[in-house]
Amino acid sequence: MNGLRLRPLADIDHIMVGPAGALVVETNWSSNEWPYALGGNGVMDHQLADATDQTRRNRSDVAAHFKRDLAAAPVRAVLVLWSAVDSGLDHPMDADGITVLPGRRLRAWLDQHTRVVVNSQTVEAAWQALDNQTRIRDTKDLARSVRPPTSLRQVFWVGSSSQSSASSRPSSSWESCIACTTGGSRA
Repeated sequence: MNGLRLRPLADIDHIMVGPAGALVVETNWSSNEWPYALGGNGVMDHQLADATDQTRRNRSDVAAHFKRDLAAAPVRAVLVLWSAVDSGLDHPMDADGITVLPGRRLRAWLDQHTRVVVNSQTVEAAWQALDNQTRIRDTKDLARSVRPPTSLRQVFWVGSSSQSSASSRPSSSWESCIACTTGGSRA
């Protein structure tokens, strides 16, 4: 799902739910080099700290809002950094439970997080809840003459009936998340 809003004036870039749990993904691009670690005083250090805080808030929002639907599914958060300048940040780093990694390493990171920990009923309930939330938000946005963000339904289920089924869901892999966060490239 892309552009989910649970709070006014804030959106969650991407959410995936599958057998490995829920994944909240924030993507940030900069024409400047991202720092190697948290804690510095430069402009980009502050940008990184702000992006990490936003990712943490979004993970908390998703975990709280969909608690009943996600059951005991883990909710992971990833901050994916893109830059015009190769920062040299080559490995994922942990920022108090938030994984921070360069965009070119997203595919490899996702490939390491495929262990099945959630049953199909929980995955389906979470997708239904996300779909319902999107429908509610889209209706409110249209009523205010705001163009809703592209929803999961528009991205993956174009041409399907208005009632989606489990068979029309993305596969159990993170492939659709990769496509959303990399613009379709196989980073």
